[in-house]
Amino acid sequence: MSHARTTVNLPTAWQMQNPKYSLKVLISLFFVTSLGGLFRWVRLSEPPAVVFDEIYYAVDAQALLQSGTEKTTIENAEAEILNGNTNIFLDQGAFVAHPPTGKWLIAIGEYLFGFNTFGWRFSAALFGTLLIILTFLVTRKLLKSNWFALLAASLVALDGLAIVMSRIALLDGFLIFFVLLSIFFLLIDVEKSVARIDQRLIVESRFGSIYYWHWYRWLAGVSLGVAVSIKWSGLWFLAVVGLIVVLLDIFFRSQLHPKYLILGHVLKDWWLIFIQLPLTAFLVYLASWTGWFLSDLSWGKNTANSALESLLNYHQQIWNFHTQLTESHNYQSYAAGWPILYRPTAFYYEESNLNCAAELCASEILAIGNPAIWWVGVIALLALAIWFIRKPSFEVGLVLILFLVGWLPWLAYPNRPTFYFYAIVMMPFIAIAIALLFRQLTWIFKTSGFSNWAGTSLITFYLFVVLGLSVFFLPVWTAISIPKNEWLWRIWFDLWI
Repeated sequence: MSHARTTVNLPTAWQMQNPKYSLKVLISLFFVTSLGGLFRWVRLSEPPAVVFDEIYYAVDAQALLQSGTEKTTIENAEAEILNGNTNIFLDQGAFVAHPPTGKWLIAIGEYLFGFNTFGWRFSAALFGTLLIILTFLVTRKLLKSNWFALLAASLVALDGLAIVMSRIALLDGFLIFFVLLSIFFLLIDVEKSVARIDQRLIVESRFGSIYYWHWYRWLAGVSLGVAVSIKWSGLWFLAVVGLIVVLLDIFFRSQLHPKYLILGHVLKDWWLIFIQLPLTAFLVYLASWTGWFLSDLSWGKNTANSALESLLNYHQQIWNFHTQLTESHNYQSYAAGWPILYRPTAFYYEESNLNCAAELCASEILAIGNPAIWWVGVIALLALAIWFIRKPSFEVGLVLILFLVGWLPWLAYPNRPTFYFYAIVMMPFIAIAIALLFRQLTWIFKTSGFSNWAGTSLITFYLFVVLGLSVFFLPVWTAISIPKNEWLWRIWFDLWI
């Protein structure tokens, strides 16, 4: 039996060491997170209204707290909610279109702070703030740079869609957090796999190495299971992450030059991938329905069938709802236009002349990204696509794939009403794509004889533009009442109304 020391020829920056944390980096991350938190937490209880689909998710969260399952509400429940009344439910289950976990997360805030606007928006603000830090951690792992990771985190902190989705009780902000968390665990696993092959003695065999358990993939599987139990669109990420892991394992095994590569993968990798990702995700998803199993009021329970059979029938009803939904909506937006902010979603709008410095004031919550981020992000993604074709690399390919997973599936539903705010699952990957683009531009400047400060100056100027637009658009992201003419300054296109 012989031994060989191998070197992983991964076409990426993975041969680089992780950068060390410094006090300057930690202070910068604290500042970026605090700034993003300021935009998310200040006036969180405003407007004092049930905004958009909060009428479903905030109410369902309260029902879960009371009974463990969603329930039907009385008539005019919204008025009772705003009066602080929690006795708004009938003793019968309600049909819901999404799994329970996102509503359980909303319920945490309602349990801690009551059934009020701050209570049901608390968890959205918490996870939206944590998303800034998580974006930093993922970008740092991927690019091996603290400073470009801070750039990506800053963009998430200052983006309008990310801010809006952190201030109302919808599900998509939770979805992207757990999707991104799974990517973080995946990157740790890749890093450890590279180190294992590159630094340790590997036993040669006809099939490659002996078993390697990839412990962090279990955590990725749990995270993806939570994502799917928030919204079914998490399934797209589960499928693609599973495919990425299969390809990575084949690649890593190929570095050991086995005689039977694919057979070695099937015997020693594939079954473990199945257990760690789809099976673990399924078990987490099933566990999310515990309240439904335990409650006697749960929708769709049929005493003639087993609980699992009833739940399966319920899922068929949910599937039919999503696939047969054709009712139009004023703010529906076809996915093709999301990256260019074609038709954002107005969650809330009110006009008033009370306490107004003009004849009429307007307050709005417009779910729309920061134009300096999204429009530059489109350029960055196109540039990365060209770059990847010319010189493939792991980090560029991963960012492009994850962006497309959050976007392309929705193009298959031209007749179903879809909304721009679904694009929040693309936002961190747009931020990372911009960081990647600036990393490449900085390298070009350095190798072309420009000053070492050229790249830094360009990034600083860009961040000031992003910050300036964030301050400018903040009133229409957070329902701050402003004179109607100043509101119109921020509505650049008719489709933004």
